[in-house]
Amino acid sequence: MPSLLCAEQLQVGYGKMQILWDVHLEVAKGERVLILGPNGAGKSTLLKTLIGLIHTWGGQILYDNQPIQAMRVDRRIRKGISYVSELGVVPSLTVEDNLRLGGYYSSRHEVNQRMQEMFEEFPIIKQKRKALAGSLSGGQRKMLSTAKALMSHPQLLIMDEPSSGLAPLLVTEVMSILSRFQKQGLSFLIAEQNVKFLDIADKVYILDSGRMAFTGTVDELKKNDALHRAYFGVSPVNT
Repeated sequence: MPSLLCAEQLQVGYGKMQILWDVHLEVAKGERVLILGPNGAGKSTLLKTLIGLIHTWGGQILYDNQPIQAMRVDRRIRKGISYVSELGVVPSLTVEDNLRLGGYYSSRHEVNQRMQEMFEEFPIIKQKRKALAGSLSGGQRKMLSTAKALMSHPQLLIMDEPSSGLAPLLVTEVMSILSRFQKQGLSFLIAEQNVKFLDIADKVYILDSGRMAFTGTVDELKKNDALHRAYFGVSPVNT
């Protein structure tokens, strides 16, 4: 599959503190890519760098074979990248206004049409469409943040810990919704600690202390004894 996003030898940090070292990552068109790693591994820093919230110290980011590391966030969004942070919503705005914000660069007709599509995919937020986002439960906010990111018809959806704060049933629902959009050609890059997301992943990266410790398929990860023990708690021969 042709490459959609490619990060090469990324060096990233805050102030004088380096967080990422020589990170390489690639997402093909229509591919679902999972980044696993513990807290403090650098996952959020990597995602914020890819969307443009953090500047690179070195390396290159290509999107559709064009360098974007010097590109503003809004221009990356217009090119088809959408980002879901752990918060992801504006608490002081209503559900509808959050969705409109997600479709900021679309026409009013496109926004209204897309909003109805989101209400069909996320009926839990349709019931709260006039409520302030700050009044929603944690699970409802997560659904809203995902719908908000999808409002712009992205080619690539970047998600930071989508399972954070969600009950297992809602995690399964989010995964099901993402799978439906993937069938429409949407690519995903998801940073997670929850290994449940391996069920929908095509490729896996493991980020450890700012460096890539593994790149491969889900099957290759499960066959790696040391990594399997670290992330599943048991040896492959016992599964």
